[in-house]
Amino acid sequence: MEWPIGFGWPAVGIDLGTTNSCIGTFRNDQIQIIRNEHGDHTTASCVAFTDNGRLIGADAKSRVATNHAGTVFDIKRLIGRKYYDPVVIAESRRLPFRIVEKLGRAAVEVNFKGETRIFTPEEISSMILSKLKAMAEHHLGLAPGSDIACVVTVPSTFNIYQRQSTVSACAIAGLHVFRTVPEPTAAAFAYDHFRIRNPGEKPERLVLVFDGSYIRFFLFSPFNAVLGDTKVFLFQKRGSFHVDHILFP
Repeated sequence: MEWPIGFGWPAVGIDLGTTNSCIGTFRNDQIQIIRNEHGDHTTASCVAFTDNGRLIGADAKSRVATNHAGTVFDIKRLIGRKYYDPVVIAESRRLPFRIVEKLGRAAVEVNFKGETRIFTPEEISSMILSKLKAMAEHHLGLAPGSDIACVVTVPSTFNIYQRQSTVSACAIAGLHVFRTVPEPTAAAFAYDHFRIRNPGEKPERLVLVFDGSYIRFFLFSPFNAVLGDTKVFLFQKRGSFHVDHILFP
């Protein structure tokens, strides 16, 4: 069986989103988005801690109303940030679970199996990534715990600490990060992927991507190389929650 290869291992692409995440691979000359156990292409970026165990994805999201203090979501807003970061302070007023300090960084405190536990955003993110990795292993016919390389997307506004924290979360989940890619860049490449194979298409094309923080303009060459990349700042808050709030106040 043929797989895309990174570092000598099967490779996947991951969109670790604020609200939802997804994982895909490139096989048989096609991009394949891997479905979860519910048959969905996306998995909720949500982790619920209970007295009996841990839930991830849609099962965790369904517990938000009944277990709000133990259901962690929107963790991407906290990753790589210090505890006294203005964004962390603002999010602590909105999010229902408790945000605490751990080694100067933001972390979350939950009750898990009858014990009070503190998890970093990297650890929470790694739980979501572990679920995505298990989905990829099943889809690719790999044994659990197999080495998998990945390309993971990050917001354009992420600084070096947030990017490194994302890489650390992947490492905790057992994924080997080949590269991080800005989300609008990944979207532009995905949009342009099949169009470059059509000989009737123009040799160069302009792709506009709106990702919630920026409008970015990409100019592609016939060889899928980015000839130009310009961005127009809109607002820094990320995720579908904020977009919905602006469109439907």
